[in-house]
Amino acid sequence: MSSEPYNERVRACFAKPDHAGGLQHRYALVGNAEAAESDNGVRLSLEAGIHEGIIAEMRFRAWACPYLIAAAETLCADKENQPVASLQEFDQNELMRRLSVPVAKTGRILLLEDALLSLAAALQANEEQD
Repeated sequence: MSSEPYNERVRACFAKPDHAGGLQHRYALVGNAEAAESDNGVRLSLEAGIHEGIIAEMRFRAWACPYLIAAAETLCADKENQPVASLQEFDQNELMRRLSVPVAKTGRILLLEDALLSLAAALQANEEQD
């Protein structure tokens, strides 16, 4: 059994979060969403650039623990090049399994889900305005 508190994937995502920061390109349709947990000061924002109904680029900013940073990194990587409708699809249990997130940190993953669903709603509202 490893003495490391985080699995290899969490450590890799935390060490080099490729999807951290803002969008690198301009898009006609952009969505933003944020979720926060005030008790611990945890905050997560998601941003997506859409091109022809596809998530061309997805980024995050997080003030959080390594589990949430790794989860956001994984989510952004998974959602890029997918249809916008895929933002409605989120398997919290699968993500927690992949990252070996302890049950005590489930709230962090739920925060990610909240931000994701808010992002989907924001994009839908932006599309309806166009």
